[in-house]
Amino acid sequence: MDILVKVSSLLVNDEKFYRLLKEKVSQFGVAADFYILPGGGAMISQRLENAGISSKFGPRGREIESEKGRREAGIALEEIGRFVKKRLRKEKIRAVVLLPRIKINRGLFKKKKVFHFNGDYYIEASYPNFGKIFVVTKKREGIYKSFPEELTRIEVVYL
Repeated sequence: MDILVKVSSLLVNDEKFYRLLKEKVSQFGVAADFYILPGGGAMISQRLENAGISSKFGPRGREIESEKGRREAGIALEEIGRFVKKRLRKEKIRAVVLLPRIKINRGLFKKKKVFHFNGDYYIEASYPNFGKIFVVTKKREGIYKSFPEELTRIEVVYL
């Protein structure tokens, strides 16, 4: 079984997340392949703010109009991805790290393009490919995650 675990950027350095992940790996055993999708929210916001680049939140997540801003977001996601890979090795957890983006190498275009999208929408789009999906997010008063009712294999976990 393939299992996707989407983790909030607020939890990628939290011991509770790695304990939970070890529990899930133990629960599902060697027959399961784990894929980790780290969010980039807080780090992307910080990078954009530091660079003086504006963004807004639309119906499908953060919208960044400038190419420079999209590059900054990409750098943030790559940094988070490297951090999570390193931490998974340290914790001896076997998993593949995914990033919520599409990369298009040069080809017809003069330069490569990177398109990012909200991790929650990545989950919905990739739903048919996973036997189970865990969305691990920080417990915050008044903020709740929800997904369409028919997506029964998604489980939200608050830490």
